[in-house]
Amino acid sequence: MKLTKILFCTALLGVAVFAASVASAAPGYFTVSGTATVDKSTTTGHALVKHSFATKDLLTILANATSQLWISNKNSHLMYDSEPINTAASKWYGETVYGIFWATNTVSHNSYRLDNSSTNSSYWSYIELDYYDWDLGFWDPYNYIDDTPVGENYAYSEVSTLTKDSGKEIGSDAILYVHDWPYEFDYLDFGGNALFYNTHNAFVIRGPINLAWSETASHSSESITLKGAGDGMIYVSGSTYYPVMTGSAKYSGKD
Repeated sequence: MKLTKILFCTALLGVAVFAASVASAAPGYFTVSGTATVDKSTTTGHALVKHSFATKDLLTILANATSQLWISNKNSHLMYDSEPINTAASKWYGETVYGIFWATNTVSHNSYRLDNSSTNSSYWSYIELDYYDWDLGFWDPYNYIDDTPVGENYAYSEVSTLTKDSGKEIGSDAILYVHDWPYEFDYLDFGGNALFYNTHNAFVIRGPINLAWSETASHSSESITLKGAGDGMIYVSGSTYYPVMTGSAKYSGKD
């Protein structure tokens, strides 16, 4: 068992007095924003062109990928809940994985989960948010790449009383990966190559992550902020571009 997991479990014991009645934080909107910088150099000159992107652009990618075209409609949202066990991902990864993404529309009330297992038990996913497997996704930050530990640095603080538990964790490395081919998930283990097979549209934001939470006997809240940069792949009018993506992703939920 990893040190952070021990610390996390020990901290929970400190608030056992009221834990049985604590309400879990509710699902919340997941939003992104940033800039895609594309090299549009030609034989007559060099040029970098910047395009802003937002959650609606992700919803368009996901709508086309899933054939659920309502996902890109007005009043559609990208939703996330970091707390439930993701049974499909846990079975694939071999350890307990938490967190589920889905799209929803507040007017039509359509809903579509963005990862699951197919009828032959093959796991698939259009979006992943990876940090610790027991927090956000199936990435184990103690994997090694070229003999270098990935994402092992973090800072953790917590204040616990008989009536309230609140804390914050800042991690050195997390990954948000969104793409339009369901079987090209797990960006870290496949490396950047995950972008370049069957995928037509994808982007990655990779960087420090900030997790915060607060729990009382009657209320619970949590938030996630990820800021960074990463790969991109955009297919437009028969041409494929590979932008550099910079931006942020945010989630907050409260009961």
